[in-house]
Parts: sequence; structure tokens; C-alpha cells
Amino acid sequence: MINEFKSYRNKELKYFVLSNLLIVLLLNDTLEFLLNLNFNTSIFEIIQLVFTGSFLYLFVFVLDSLIPISLKSKMLLYFRIKKEYKFFQMPGEYIFTKLKNGSKDLRINKERVMNRYKFIYEKMPENDYKRREYENHNWYSLYRKHEKKGRIETAQKEYLLCRDMVSSFCVFALIYMILFCIGLVNLTHYIFGYFVCMYIILLICSRNKANRYIINVIVEDIYQDES
Repeated sequence: MINEFKSYRNKELKYFVLSNLLIVLLLNDTLEFLLNLNFNTSIFEIIQLVFTGSFLYLFVFVLDSLIPISLKSKMLLYFRIKKEYKFFQMPGEYIFTKLKNGSKDLRINKERVMNRYKFIYEKMPENDYKRREYENHNWYSLYRKHEKKGRIETAQKEYLLCRDMVSSFCVFALIYMILFCIGLVNLTHYIFGYFVCMYIILLICSRNKANRYIINVIVEDIYQDES
């Protein structure tokens, strides 16, 4: 499963980075430059263009592989803060509190959840920070029981792929900004707008996949006796 995911991830991320590179070229005058290549074009300009594109492409993969998981989580705006802001918390940190208050997922019955996880609710800490750690720990224990199930593997793979897309895109945008600062590329309003919009879209997709992944573990657990 791990090797298959790495192969799938690398292939999808390569296409993703190349797509971003092409879109950025389309949003500035580089495309016009390519279409108007002639004998008067400086060899240096051509070498600079090829070098910049190759540098950007290769360094995205090199740097993305060096980013720790904790930093990738922060790129999704998940932070370990003491205050109770659910937007900045990972879904596993409040999953049981959320289910206690009801779930929009039609697969989950509140009564069934309360009965099955009665032992968890009885020992729930009152302190917010400890409660989040407690909930995440208990969710992770459930995940370990069902991690080999097809539904869970698929949900996890989709979440990790989206998360890695966010991190690779952030690296891509950061390197592009650095290249702009040293005068190798242009930074138009269209490119900046693209960076902002794409980040927001990827952020929403990744966080939705994270929620789905967390919920699928619960669904798998509460219905395991019926499978």
C-alpha cells in the first residue's frame, strides 16, 4: 500500500507541478516570448527560461520531500493552540464532541455513537487542550484497528495526496517569489491572484478530505459487527 501510494503520489504531483508551471507561463509574457522566438533571440534568454523552469520544477520535489508532516499540517491551517478554535484544529481533535452534538453524515446515528463510545465520553477531560489530545488519541486507536480496510486506505490516500498538493504548491509559490526577487521571473497581478485562489481551493479540498477520512474511520468502526 505504501509503495503503491508513493508511486501514485509522485505521478500525480509531477502532473500537478507541471500544470502550475504551464499556467504561470500563460499568465505572463513568457508565452509570448516562446511564440516569438527567432534568430535574433538571445541564447542567454533561452537558457535563462529553460533553467528557470527546470529549477522551479526540480526544487519543488526536493524541498517538498524535506518538509516535515507538522509543517504540512500548518499549511492546512491546523495549529496546536490552547484556545478553542475548531477551524485551526485537526478533525480528530474534536470528532467525538462533534458526534455527540449530532452529525450531518447520514451514515452515523447519534444513539449508536453514544452507546458504542460510552467509555470515551465518560472519561472526557474538561480541559480543552487535554480533551483535544484525548479525542485525537482515541480516534487514532480506532484508525489503527481499521487502517487496512479499503474504504479507510482510499480516504487516507486522497487526504494525503491533497495535503501534499498544498505543500508542493506552497513551495512552488515560494520559490517563484524568490526567483522574482532576484529578477529571473515576472510577478503579475494575474499570477499573484492565481496563487491566492489556488491555495484557497486546495485548502478547502484538503480539509474536506481530512474530515471525510476521520468520519470514515468512525463509520467503519460502528458498523464493523455487521460486515
